[in-house]
Amino acid sequence: MALNGWCGGSCGNEKKCADCRLDQSIPCSPNCENLTQDGMINLKKCFADGCEEPKYIFGMPEATAEEIIARFGAIAPYF
Repeated sequence: MALNGWCGGSCGNEKKCADCRLDQSIPCSPNCENLTQDGMINLKKCFADGCEEPKYIFGMPEATAEEIIARFGAIAPYF
């Protein structure tokens, strides 16, 4: 998946990602363990890691993490 600012690192922990804004700032970057091979996102872990991005992914920017998890589940389809 090509995303602006993502260089393919592991959750921003690789040296090659030193200049990659997305890898550095989002615990749910596309190569992260919070995203599964089968197209799911571990919302509970993602929020626990400090990622706010799922609020926008699920179109609920004003909702709390708990509200989103209650609506979609701890592990939800990533759409």
